[in-house]
Amino acid sequence: MDEDVNVPSAFVSNEEISAEILNLIFTRSPDAIALVDEQGRILMANQSTAALLGFASGEDVVGQAVWGFIAHQHHQRAQQDMQDTFSQDGIRRFEYPIAHRQGGQFQVEMTAIPLRNIPGLPLSLLVIARDISERRKTEMAILTLLEKSLQGVIMIQNRQITYCNQVASEILGYPPEELLGLHAKETSRLIHPDDFPLFRTRLQARQENIEDPIRLQLRIRRKNGEIRHLNVASVGSLYNDLPALQITFLDLTEQRQAEEGWREMLTRYQALGEAAQDAIYILDREGQILYINSYCAEMLGTTPERATGRRRCDYIPDTYGQKVLEARQQVFETGAPVQVDDQLPTIKGLRWFSARFVPLRDSSGEVTRVLGVSRDIDDRKHMELELVQATHDLEQHVAERTAELVVSQKQLKLLTRRVVNAQEEERRRIARELHDEAGQALISLKMGLLAMLEEMPPGHPQPGLLKTFEMIDQTTERIRSLAHSLRPPVLDIAGVNLSLKEYCREFSERVRIEVHYQGTDLPGLPEEISISLFRFLQEGLTNVAKHASAQVAQVDLEYQDGEIRLSVRDDGCGFDPAVPAAGIGLLGMRERLAILRGSLQIDSRPGEGTLLSARIPWQGSGSP
Repeated sequence: MDEDVNVPSAFVSNEEISAEILNLIFTRSPDAIALVDEQGRILMANQSTAALLGFASGEDVVGQAVWGFIAHQHHQRAQQDMQDTFSQDGIRRFEYPIAHRQGGQFQVEMTAIPLRNIPGLPLSLLVIARDISERRKTEMAILTLLEKSLQGVIMIQNRQITYCNQVASEILGYPPEELLGLHAKETSRLIHPDDFPLFRTRLQARQENIEDPIRLQLRIRRKNGEIRHLNVASVGSLYNDLPALQITFLDLTEQRQAEEGWREMLTRYQALGEAAQDAIYILDREGQILYINSYCAEMLGTTPERATGRRRCDYIPDTYGQKVLEARQQVFETGAPVQVDDQLPTIKGLRWFSARFVPLRDSSGEVTRVLGVSRDIDDRKHMELELVQATHDLEQHVAERTAELVVSQKQLKLLTRRVVNAQEEERRRIARELHDEAGQALISLKMGLLAMLEEMPPGHPQPGLLKTFEMIDQTTERIRSLAHSLRPPVLDIAGVNLSLKEYCREFSERVRIEVHYQGTDLPGLPEEISISLFRFLQEGLTNVAKHASAQVAQVDLEYQDGEIRLSVRDDGCGFDPAVPAAGIGLLGMRERLAILRGSLQIDSRPGEGTLLSARIPWQGSGSP
């Protein structure tokens, strides 16, 4: 880039350039200084020139062509720039990439001043060069930052836009090519007409004090007619080494819309808060009331205007509502909502409230305030307390009745056990009397009839007497069978295992049903358990004979894991256990087993037979 600056040419002669002046310029300047003739040869060069190009002294570069140090692709432009400088007046500036003697390139800014004699003929060029590589890197870094900035940035030089970043293009709604070169007067059409007078006033004020930056908010009209709200700041700057006005702006449209939405929402919520029949309030960490609705203020005997700015303890002493105070502090510490019930003083006296506290955070995410919503639950709380008391009374009454029932059940169980034992004792007595008295009487009768038979003459008719003998034998057998069913004598002699086995054999012969038995000896088994197992087997096989229509039955007696198990299985018609039975046989089984802390299990389905299982706990000695 070159720039013409209207500076008069220096009309001097070779004689007027003294060695003293040249020495002063060459030796003290940090910039590279050289004299170059019209052919581009270096006539003189200071030590800074030699250092810039990688030589030991200025004499090493004298006589060399200046564009020989310029990157090859820029030689032609450099020659043309030098010819133009010799033929024109004024100072000119150029930038070229220079090839260092030891390798590498760097960017150099050259300032060329033509030196002429008295008639005005060109003698040579005074060239001042400076390494601007670091400055260019800085400028590129700044431009990169500007391009990556979230704010729009434009540069204005000579009343024209010479730079705009992508964000500025997007915010203003114009492509960069339409903004670059736009005159300052034409930019007025971008500003909303109602805001342009303010912008012009602030711009004029800045022109009077150029150090005072402009900061204001205004509206702009995008290319598509859309209105956007901007926060605008302008400050003096440099762009391409020339003074510029840097204008930075941030789009506030979404923020404005959010603020308007927030204000609308706040108004709506305030209206809801005023209409709510709950106490609604906002407190800071010190307990200062930042907001309070009318309902809450009324409960405290004040107004929202008077309460706002006061502290909570001014209305509710800290001696009340300790749970509420702890809950509020917990919200500040944990940042999580908390709900608690507590009693608080009001103009109506102490009342129960259900309070819920929600954290309110600032822009950094810190909990700075708490929103509280408290609902009067005094009536409900008293009802709950009454209900709790009623429930307690009911539970106590139920416990008392349960205790009475437990005692009654124990008494009933004891009575049932005594009744069963009495029945068994009575059966034992009846069986003994049948065996001893009736049996002996029948034997005596039979012996008497035999004596009579022997006394009769031979050939006397005897059919009736023989029939009587037969009836006596049948009666004796029936009495024996009845006595055994009432109390099998083998039970007292051989134990429960052989008693059950013998009963199965007799039952099979009597009813013509095949009964298989498999059991184990249980030495030391209490009589009460033995007789209960025998009665269970009697009832089970009787049911098989009466209801099952079975061909085969299987009886098993086992002892395992401290439990006696006696089961009766048949291949009969089965039944549905859920259907109540007409008889009391199964009920009697359950009651008898329950006395011994045992249980009855029934497994049966229509058409699939039946399995009855009796389980009685026993540890090998003593009663259960």
